[in-house]
Amino acid sequence: MDTNDNFKFWQQHKTSSYVHFARKTKLHHFNMGEFLLAKHAIAYPDPTQHALKTEFSRLWKVNPDWLSLGCGSDEIIETIPRIFLNSGDTALVVTPTFFRFLDATRKIGASVIEIATEKEKGFNVTEMTISDIIRVTHEKNVKLIWLCNPNNPTGNIIQESLIAKLVNSIKTLVVIDEAFFGLSPISNMMRLLVSTRNNIILLRSMSKIDGLAGLRIGIAISNSEIIKVFEEWRLPFNIPKLSLDFAVNHLKNIRKLKPNTKFINHERTRILESIRLSKHLKLGGQSQTSIFLLRHKKQNLFDLLLKQGILGADMSNTPGLERLGFVRLTIKSKRENDFLLMTLRKIDACVI
Repeated sequence: MDTNDNFKFWQQHKTSSYVHFARKTKLHHFNMGEFLLAKHAIAYPDPTQHALKTEFSRLWKVNPDWLSLGCGSDEIIETIPRIFLNSGDTALVVTPTFFRFLDATRKIGASVIEIATEKEKGFNVTEMTISDIIRVTHEKNVKLIWLCNPNNPTGNIIQESLIAKLVNSIKTLVVIDEAFFGLSPISNMMRLLVSTRNNIILLRSMSKIDGLAGLRIGIAISNSEIIKVFEEWRLPFNIPKLSLDFAVNHLKNIRKLKPNTKFINHERTRILESIRLSKHLKLGGQSQTSIFLLRHKKQNLFDLLLKQGILGADMSNTPGLERLGFVRLTIKSKRENDFLLMTLRKIDACVI
């Protein structure tokens, strides 16, 4: 996958980098200028992030050379256009989608083509959608395609066979944000695509289903050539040592921890089944994760919820959802979910 002019210029003129020997624990570190009064808080993190990459490699059964870590997925999303796009290039998104894709792309002067999914079809990405993406990519010389799977904000899942069809039909770089899959296993098909294609990047996160947003750890998964580019570009200490250490410990003990997925699936089913019985509330999409879209057929649901102390994500200005009145809501604890359902029932019954 070709990089842009800025990256090539920087690569030719870059200066020295940090030398770190994190795995040689017997060394006395006098090289970084830090005052080691508090060993774990003050010491610089390992810029190779070897320990955490090893744990992700074990968990997902992928090569450590396929992994690059960011300060949350946000950093990786911001980095991708800076490496792979030039000002004036064209990217493509399928709406509705995560707004950060458009923001990061436009910041470097690239344009964005939007292919909309249909409300009447539950905002699902279909075979027709994939065919449209392939056609437009060839016609408009698209250099970068952004996808969410599961989608944010709908929670819909794109069939892996459709993703494979897309990636195998074009040479354009395809970024698939899997933040709402969290730490779940990577399928054999997606591992095969990463290992055999040089135009796919998967993004993962510890922030959503795994509930560790404060650590700010995002993961890019791709072939070793693309990952090498990420590793050259990123800041050497982009993730704090405390976050790295906590994440390593979490992953080592992940099998002992109560998984969130079973609870989220149960609560999502309970909430959505209740909402489907209402007269005035309408779901958007078929969520398979911890978020879902909801609107009121006649009133502004965002304002109605806010008056009752519930802050949803107002989607009224989101590309593909403009003026449709949708609010994105999140599966929380059982107590919070009970409060949400009680409030929604009152709204549906027009008693508030």
